[in-house]
Amino acid sequence: EWCRGAPVVDADWTLLSPDGSKYVGPVAARDASDRRLMQPHGPRGTLKYGNGDTYSGAFVHGKRAGYGTAVFRNGETFDGEWHDDHISLNGAGTLTLHDGTTHVFTKPPP
Repeated sequence: EWCRGAPVVDADWTLLSPDGSKYVGPVAARDASDRRLMQPHGPRGTLKYGNGDTYSGAFVHGKRAGYGTAVFRNGETFDGEWHDDHISLNGAGTLTLHDGTTHVFTKPPP
């Protein structure tokens, strides 16, 4: 959504990438000097990657961060904490393998 030549950032957007990825959710400007360049940013959004993987959850400046769920094209899922676009090595979550085996991770003690 646009208003007076600038994007309205507190609305859901659909972003399409050349690799076939599609994001739906809130966005933020990548660069404060050019608000036309938008990226996923907010507490909830869904990104379907061109390879078939899907992530639904929080984004910070275009990266998976906070809580989210990924469904991978091989049938495995991870539901839990993310940091800097990767599964958090210090977070909690559940990994479910394609055969139904689950691995539950907890936060390490402080």
